[in-house]
Amino acid sequence: RVHGDCQQQYRNLHAVDILDRLFDTKSQLLRLKCLLTLGYILDEDENEKLNSSSENMRFLVSMIQDAIDKVDHTCEREGNRFNLHELLEGLNRLMVNDLNKHHISQLNGLDSFINLIKNRKDLNDNEIIEAVKGIWLLSFIDIFGGDEDKKNECVTLLRDLRENEENSRIKNECSGALFSLVGPEDDNDAEQIVDESQTDVMISYQWDHQALMMTLKSMLQEAGFRVWIDVDKMEHDLLESMADAVESCHAVIISVSHQYKDSRFCRTEAKYAYQLEKPVIPLLVEREYSPTGWLGAMLSTALIYRTFDVSLMSNEFPKILYRLRKCCQTSQTIERRTTSTVSLTDVPPLIHRSTTSLSLIRSWTTADVQLWMKKNDLDVLIESFKDCNGDLLLELARLGGESVNALHNRIESFTGCNNLIVLLKLSSALSKLN
Repeated sequence: RVHGDCQQQYRNLHAVDILDRLFDTKSQLLRLKCLLTLGYILDEDENEKLNSSSENMRFLVSMIQDAIDKVDHTCEREGNRFNLHELLEGLNRLMVNDLNKHHISQLNGLDSFINLIKNRKDLNDNEIIEAVKGIWLLSFIDIFGGDEDKKNECVTLLRDLRENEENSRIKNECSGALFSLVGPEDDNDAEQIVDESQTDVMISYQWDHQALMMTLKSMLQEAGFRVWIDVDKMEHDLLESMADAVESCHAVIISVSHQYKDSRFCRTEAKYAYQLEKPVIPLLVEREYSPTGWLGAMLSTALIYRTFDVSLMSNEFPKILYRLRKCCQTSQTIERRTTSTVSLTDVPPLIHRSTTSLSLIRSWTTADVQLWMKKNDLDVLIESFKDCNGDLLLELARLGGESVNALHNRIESFTGCNNLIVLLKLSSALSKLN
């Protein structure tokens, strides 16, 4: 837990398989220890092992509550002592999986986090950070269910905490959770961090891939593009500057990797770009990786460029330029500024299509399917399909492939929607899955 570089060593020693087998034990405490340990070893791509049962989650939440009630913030089970910080941190690690987010939400996890912050005088900084982080993670699903009073209470509490705490990490977590909940907050007195006239493209990336993205930045600048990229991990101003950059740019480049998908900051950036309907250009920067979960749903119909290293980046760069030129509203201005020898008008739109495999789609959660429906302008059907996961969506696509008329009749009967345009949009979207 403390030494992140042990992750690969555990993998090399086949710890994942060993812990997986131990799930058959009758001891709930041992099962929970296995689950918490896997939370530090696995990422969301291996979600089948991370997806815990409600029983295990309920046990973990009860342990957290016991630790909260104790003066020393610890709880003991079968001779094993756990402190509140490690329990909260373990819970948040498990919530990298969206299904586990729903488990925690159903167990009133949001109320637990809110109450922790309300009574923060008894908490240390690390415990407060994990409580706020928990709210931020839950904000990626519909945690309020239309309850505006609870949402306003949560937002007010986070704003008050951010204003009155001196710890910069707590302030940053509060800013992230608030941004995910309500978007960028208006501040008429604040100076805009990003000048609208100075950004053509924003690069959104996870820190492990900074060197490659800085190379891309230089290449784009030499081609005449104005680029925004965070290179300093701007603590206090990160989200504000990111929001300005997304709002003012004409396209967002995303560096696709499992680290990107697991990052709260990256997901918040991608979510905001999606909400503003900004063109997204995904660059695959990790070998043997296929985006899954929320990232896979967002990019399910996207065109993707394989840019694992500088050599591949150089090969794909003319195609990326072509795509950017198509995206930018200021393309004619960019052409006049271009210093590159690449002729943008001569570059064919020959790009790699994201390989959204059937196994990837089957891993989609109900939240992923809803995101897919929004992306395909099917908002009117979301409520009817709220319990539909990837497996059920593929079954629907199979039925549609057999008979479009039969599909339309089934959808109309199931949803009550007889709008031909909506039905045609659904048919078209399902055919792409096949």
